[in-house]
Amino acid sequence: MIGRIALHDRRRRLRSRRLFFCLLPAMLLSTIAAAASALRAQELPEARISQRQVRVVRNEEGLYRLVDAMRVEFDGEVTADFTLAEPLALVQLQIGAAGVQSVGGDLPPGQIVYEPPAVTIVGPVGRRVFEIAMTYTLPDDAALVQLMALLPVENLLVEIDRATVEARPDGSLAAATPLGSETGRLLGYEAADLDAGQAVHLRLTASRVSWPQRIAALIATGLAAAVAGLAVWRRVASRVLAT
Repeated sequence: MIGRIALHDRRRRLRSRRLFFCLLPAMLLSTIAAAASALRAQELPEARISQRQVRVVRNEEGLYRLVDAMRVEFDGEVTADFTLAEPLALVQLQIGAAGVQSVGGDLPPGQIVYEPPAVTIVGPVGRRVFEIAMTYTLPDDAALVQLMALLPVENLLVEIDRATVEARPDGSLAAATPLGSETGRLLGYEAADLDAGQAVHLRLTASRVSWPQRIAALIATGLAAAVAGLAVWRRVASRVLAT
């Protein structure tokens, strides 16, 4: 009887050991994943868009062209050799966005990646604050402009060239004084303290663009760019919107 009990105990201990060694790989993988996640959190500080400025015009083909400039800030200190451990998603573009390209800023174009629907940055940054600018078009029959950031946005300014674009903002946008408003050609709308993933909209009304309107739009663009708030905007807005 005692021998049977001892044999039973040995078998139970053996089964427990086998179970432990079967579970060990999963336990190790879970520990490694948790450590890697903690490391990524340390390497990727919290980020926000402190200022975003978007200009909407229509070109001679009737397409809506947007120039989107933003200032991104990391919380805390960032070393000169700081490199993103994983892509940092900035904004999500709406369906129909085409011809997305970087047009200036503090990062090389190759570090700004568009994989629909998100625009991300990758690679070395080396600074706590940086600016980027991009441009893209929407179809001539687009019903709305949707602006959605994947980071918190402190200040958003949307400028509409009213010589070529008719738009009605949703309730999250308030009337604002556009930069370069002395031209009288721009309508401004603003929003503040937007959460990551929160979208704002402008409903578009189709209208035919005449060449006199087009020329007026280019003049307004050039004057407005001269006094715009973002340094990157001053460098690229007049050149991009004139194409």
